[in-house]
Amino acid sequence: MLSRLLPGTGSLRILDAAARHLNFTRAAEEVGLTPAAVSYQIKEIEGRLGVVLFERTSRSIKVSEAGKPLLTAVAEVLALLDKAIAEITAPQANNVLQVSLPARLATNWLMPKLADFKQLHPEIQLALDITDDVRDLVPGGPDVAIRFGRGQYLRGEAIRLTQTRLLPVASRELWHAADDLESLADLTTQGFLYVDCQVEGLQWPDWSQWFAAAGLSIATRVRTQKFSDTSHLIQAVLAGGGIGLVEPMLVGAELANKQLIAVSKVAVSLPVSYAYYLLIPTSSDHKFGVSAFKQWLVAQLADTE
Repeated sequence: MLSRLLPGTGSLRILDAAARHLNFTRAAEEVGLTPAAVSYQIKEIEGRLGVVLFERTSRSIKVSEAGKPLLTAVAEVLALLDKAIAEITAPQANNVLQVSLPARLATNWLMPKLADFKQLHPEIQLALDITDDVRDLVPGGPDVAIRFGRGQYLRGEAIRLTQTRLLPVASRELWHAADDLESLADLTTQGFLYVDCQVEGLQWPDWSQWFAAAGLSIATRVRTQKFSDTSHLIQAVLAGGGIGLVEPMLVGAELANKQLIAVSKVAVSLPVSYAYYLLIPTSSDHKFGVSAFKQWLVAQLADTE
């Protein structure tokens, strides 16, 4: 009978994890087994079905052509099952929308705007999961996530929110104290602050790229200081510690009240595919509050392009 060929729920979750990660070690970490156990379970399923689901080499695995329709169906079935379980086991939490996002975006952009969202949607309670770790969006965890990257999300919808660009900003006091600074070349007496990090293989722009965009050949004559965290850089700039290369959307309030001054209109833009994305898993498609939060978020970021 066909039912005898069907793997159990635990085996389906192993297949799903392996298909998403294309790595048995990472799949094992997700499902709480050893890599050897994951490999054994998958071979057992393949033997029962008489179909090779994963093509293995010495260095990698990939989903076989025969395995693609089955693994797509597995992901959809698990999403529906998880959604149904979440609905019947946690009805009291139906008005809570869990949002996962990076610390820099939460601290410097979303939190100051929460009052606006609450006024528009008092029926929705936002619960923030503030982390720079990339979490799998599964029932019991965040309903949606805002992440920076290339939007390569296989288990739902990835909505591109805004293009990312960097502008040089300085504190009002630093800028006005140097009233003889008529050109950016004069700023070489100050410290130039930037974030040193990589995101999905992309090295975050530094001052050498901005100087090139501005047509200034002074990169080797300036004093730079790197930070690992955007929030720390912004605090240093506000304290008059130098000129920072930052995303203007993260200092919108400070620019509006003149705490910070954009010292140039020249910006360094990241490749178009690298942006902030709202990730909505299939299991959250009809979750209460998702549509309202998506519309509000898109409207808030519409003028940052």
